Amino acid sequence: MRLLQNLLVVFGFCLATLGAAGFAREIEAWAIPMFADGFVFLAAGAWMNKSSKSSGEGAASLDTDKAQVSQQIDKIRDIVAGIDDGKANLESDEIRRRIDELLKNEYFDLTSRNDEIAKLLGFTNYARVWEHVAIAERLLARVWSIATDGYLETALQDLPEARRQIERAATEMAAI
Repeated sequence: MRLLQNLLVVFGFCLATLGAAGFAREIEAWAIPMFADGFVFLAAGAWMNKSSKSSGEGAASLDTDKAQVSQQIDKIRDIVAGIDDGKANLESDEIRRRIDELLKNEYFDLTSRNDEIAKLLGFTNYARVWEHVAIAERLLARVWSIATDGYLETALQDLPEARRQIERAATEMAAI
């Protein structure tokens, strides 16, 4: 159903845009019907989207989704804590491998859902959580990059702050 809604919106937008292109000094004969049809498709898609949300579609899984997001953040927090706790005993290659694996897997799984999570949490809650998620991700990428350049000691200085940021994200998420 969601696919149909999105297709109607996209098709309607494109059709209305093409119709609007015919509105020059002299209006093309096809412009008004094409614009009107596009607008109807666009409105139908938007109406279907709104009615499916207001009818409670997916409302039962709202808490489950929040719990899943919280679990993902907690898992990232635990991995970052493990890297930070073991940094004295890890070689540069191992630290980079672990960070690379984290960013490609758990972090990607979380951040690729950012639009969905923003809708789920609402903008204010999303911003409270995502601020820390984004800072931690940037710091982990920085640690990886600096370590790759051969400056492991300098790189490791950002690791405790990355840990604090993801812990704050977990705390904020738990409070929602």
